[in-house]
Amino acid sequence: MTMHLSAPTAQAWLDTHLHDFYRYYVEALAEGLEHRSFTVADLLADDSALIRELHRRMTEEDGTPGPAAGRYLMGSLGGVAATALGYALAASAAVFVPDRDTMRWYLHPEGWTDRFEPGIAHALVPSDHPWAGRAGVEVVDSPEERYQRAVAALTDALAPVVDAIAGLAKGGRPGLWAEVADGFASTLVYQSRIPVTDEGIAALRGLMSATGAPWDGTPSIWPVELDFGAVCVMQKLGCCLAYTDTFDEDHEDDQDHRDFHALFPDAPGRPHYCSNCCFRPTEECRDHQLWWRTREHENREAGIPNP
Repeated sequence: MTMHLSAPTAQAWLDTHLHDFYRYYVEALAEGLEHRSFTVADLLADDSALIRELHRRMTEEDGTPGPAAGRYLMGSLGGVAATALGYALAASAAVFVPDRDTMRWYLHPEGWTDRFEPGIAHALVPSDHPWAGRAGVEVVDSPEERYQRAVAALTDALAPVVDAIAGLAKGGRPGLWAEVADGFASTLVYQSRIPVTDEGIAALRGLMSATGAPWDGTPSIWPVELDFGAVCVMQKLGCCLAYTDTFDEDHEDDQDHRDFHALFPDAPGRPHYCSNCCFRPTEECRDHQLWWRTREHENREAGIPNP
């Protein structure tokens, strides 16, 4: 598997390339915005006080329905963590195993997580990887074992978080675990730093279908070749319940969104599902996402910031 972004060690890779992956975090740092960081232990302390605080912000301050707030919260914790591990795999060809005690999230002042660190660097690599034999690296030639160990470490760490959110949001655990699987699936969809390749897609599918994963089924991801290169399209395993939220008040009112909604209006009375939702027909997910990837490419070429 190709290492698209190189670094001399696993820890150096996390400190540079994973750090730079978080565009909004980097921008917030440049603006001098302070972040609050927290671990799994912090989330669960005092009867999950921090989880309750984050859920309350969404329900009471933003007016988000409780079950949807639970899915959002799981996406911002487990989904963000899964995307980080997926990106590290696709970009470094190494599987990082998160450490429950030292993995942590960073909370933007506006109340959403914009960075995840897997903790003390422990990478699993095949014997022909450039990091083989270096500190913090273990050689494991079976890709299935590499994927299984990383997913098991992540889901074991997240299990009490899922329990806390499920009790708070009055929602089932399968929908929360689906947010983690969907985090892996989204790895290559919303980025342009590394190329979308068949081997990268296959590796992510391996993570999503790892033995013992607590979600039922797997999201769908596939490459599509466009004039400017390949992009990744996805259809989620689950639903974040955003269609139950106040879309008309909350959606972005910029030219890109106006153009999109003019071309893809929802039928009257139909719920406004996300463009990658399991409740949309697959071809709609594809067409919506290809429109966005094309528009984002055009914006980059024109020097226009993307939303």
